[in-house]
Amino acid sequence: MKTGVITLTMAFALALAFLLVAGFPPSSEAGACPDADSDTICDPDDNCLNKVNTSQTDSNTDGYGNVCDPDSTNDLSVTAADLGRLKQTFGLSLGAPLYNPDHDHNGDNSVSAADLGVLKQFFGLAPGPSGKSCAGSIPCP
Repeated sequence: MKTGVITLTMAFALALAFLLVAGFPPSSEAGACPDADSDTICDPDDNCLNKVNTSQTDSNTDGYGNVCDPDSTNDLSVTAADLGRLKQTFGLSLGAPLYNPDHDHNGDNSVSAADLGVLKQFFGLAPGPSGKSCAGSIPCP
């Protein structure tokens, strides 16, 4: 009986050591890290802390995910200038010559009323918040 317990304990320890060595990052699903928006991305790595965005799309690499970054001028404030830029691509889809993924805030490969709604929600505010320490600087990997 003792041999079976020792063998089982050693097998568990070896399996755990393998997972740690293999480099599996902690998942918020397992409760190993904070995840404010429950999108399975740990907060320090999440480019949009308050909105679910599992894809972490950040087309302009500024550290803020598209879902919470209608600031296409990258001046850390959503203003009429950002609205003007979105207006230039409104109605366009992926593949169109002037399509700009920075204006696609919901990830559906088109610039539509839904994306305008995100801009409206952030108008006069800063993008984000982001959990990435480099947010606001380009590039922010």
